Amino acid sequence: MNEKNNLNDISQAFLEGLDTEPSTLQVKSNKKVLDKAEEYHVNLEDIENITKQLDSQNTKNNRREIRLIPATGEDEYEIVDVPQKNIFEQVDVHLQDMIDKFFRNSERPIVIISDDKIMYSNASFIKLINVENQTKVINHNFLEYVVKDYWNIVAEGIGEALTTSKSIQIGIKDKLGNIHKINFDAIYIPDNHTFSFILVGEAQQTEESDAQCLYDKVTGLPTYYLLEDRIQTIISSKHVREISFGKEIVALIGISIDNIDHYDRLGNTNLILKRLTSRVGLSLNKSYTLARGLKFQFWIFIPHIDDYESLNSEIKKIKALFDSPIEDNFSRYEIKTSIGVSTYPEPATSGKKLIEQAVMSILKAQKDGGNKVVIFGA
Repeated sequence: MNEKNNLNDISQAFLEGLDTEPSTLQVKSNKKVLDKAEEYHVNLEDIENITKQLDSQNTKNNRREIRLIPATGEDEYEIVDVPQKNIFEQVDVHLQDMIDKFFRNSERPIVIISDDKIMYSNASFIKLINVENQTKVINHNFLEYVVKDYWNIVAEGIGEALTTSKSIQIGIKDKLGNIHKINFDAIYIPDNHTFSFILVGEAQQTEESDAQCLYDKVTGLPTYYLLEDRIQTIISSKHVREISFGKEIVALIGISIDNIDHYDRLGNTNLILKRLTSRVGLSLNKSYTLARGLKFQFWIFIPHIDDYESLNSEIKKIKALFDSPIEDNFSRYEIKTSIGVSTYPEPATSGKKLIEQAVMSILKAQKDGGNKVVIFGA
């Protein structure tokens, strides 16, 4: 090994301020250096702690390492460059969650690209290209989703977009082959090891049909307006058929998630609503209607049930479905609900009264401390 890589020589030259080239020194021990540490106000304990932290950080990030190698009776060292991780491979899961929290609900399609590969995409970009979830695009080449005619435009225009406020129009193709022309702003990400940047697209203005407005964007469930129409239709049909009172019951169950504000602040509301929708929807009788509410999160409409005993049994099952925590790979979300129930033809005598009494029951459950069931008139 080259004499210039002698650790003792370099350390002594540094501490003592010697101008002599390390290669001309013949030092076999670092005792003299350690003795002079206090004179030069060097805290050896602090240096040792810092060294340990740096060693740990270097190992974690695969950065430059210093290795001590015993040879010919001397302490020697070598500096080894190992493969570097790019900025996205270095971030931990908490930082990724923070990035997602800021971007996930933006109406603008946002994608982070590193060396042509997609490292992050938000919900709007996922919706734009019409794929199921983010895992379908991560580590894929961004050009897979760019119309071929725009490849040269991206290559030639990205530099100008990064250095000026000028946006770049890119043709994005979705899974069905549709083409969407989007204006993107570009933001450079300083990274010594990769060419990385963020593309922020313009908000997508789409006119929704009346049919689309009848279904919730997050859960896909019928909205309150569609539920209200179904309630009126069922109750009117029962009047037409002249079904005898007391022989068949119509029930409306409203569910309010008492701690939803907490999850709003964490940015986890959509995840919870989707998981609950899947769980409850798969467990309910096929004749029931599960819908999204306005002020309250969910409604369940039971168009016919034999008696109050059967209804009470159904309510217990539904309460249990909402009481069970929601879990993902990292977290457990406890759900607290206030549930209100109303029935037709008694005490409600119309569809309007059925809804009003269900709302009153939910509010009563909340006023009484929450996390309980109140049946109107019981």
